[in-house]
Amino acid sequence: MAAADGATVTVDASVGARYDAFAPGRSLRGGDPVYVMIRPERIDLVFERPAGGVAMPATVAKRVFTGDVITFELRTEHGLLLRCSKPSVAEYRRSVGALVRRYRPLGVREWGAWNEVNHTTQPTWNSPKRAAQYFKTMRALCRGCTIVALDILDQAGATRYIQRFYRALGSSRRFARIVGIHNYSDTNRATHRGRGTRSIILAVRTFNRRTQFWMTETGGVVNFGRSFPCNEQRAAKSVSRMFGLARSYRRYIKRLYVYNWTGSDCNGFDTGLTKANGQLRPAYYTLRKYLRSFRR
Repeated sequence: MAAADGATVTVDASVGARYDAFAPGRSLRGGDPVYVMIRPERIDLVFERPAGGVAMPATVAKRVFTGDVITFELRTEHGLLLRCSKPSVAEYRRSVGALVRRYRPLGVREWGAWNEVNHTTQPTWNSPKRAAQYFKTMRALCRGCTIVALDILDQAGATRYIQRFYRALGSSRRFARIVGIHNYSDTNRATHRGRGTRSIILAVRTFNRRTQFWMTETGGVVNFGRSFPCNEQRAAKSVSRMFGLARSYRRYIKRLYVYNWTGSDCNGFDTGLTKANGQLRPAYYTLRKYLRSFRR
């Protein structure tokens, strides 16, 4: 959905799939295979140690690669007891280069250098320099592509991470034209009054005032640990706040990715607009209400 002010809203509807991208038996250092999350407008390439996986259905692959705009992002799956080893720049270049060569001819022109770089589950959490190297490498691999240079969570230390990232970019900072924001804290905590989103935008614009921002992952949390016990009405209010934040910063924010469509019935992290059985939750109706002022 595209707003009158130019923003775009997409609801995540992930489908997990094993992706043997680099030839049978080949993987990154440490034996970490590659997985993907297939979404209507986004694909995450996941470096993880999974319990198992499923093959990508041919019908899904056909629909995704022939009918939709796709964004690829690299990440390590959350919830792992052991953090994935940090790929070297050479490993990143070799592996991601294989993906670019395979999928760019199919129409994939949007890529994310690395997802949620400052989260502790990611190997880049304490290495803004490596995250910067990944972006520069991605840009060299896919000239003319649209690249999310930095994808960051609105948590403590985000501003400092941004500063170190841009300093590591050096003269390449002018090419970092898109930054992704995961503003779960602002969306789900009214007391924040948007300060996390605001601080990220201000920090980035200090280094590149032409940057465009995408809210690459956000939504109303139904259940997550002790801070967010299961509550569907609270999540619906958060979805309303999410739209308020997007409108407050509409001068800079051009896309909004809502996470996610199908919930987990309050088992672990749950931001679903529906229950696991497809039953609609209050947040769905809130989303539908706000989309009335949006056009496709």
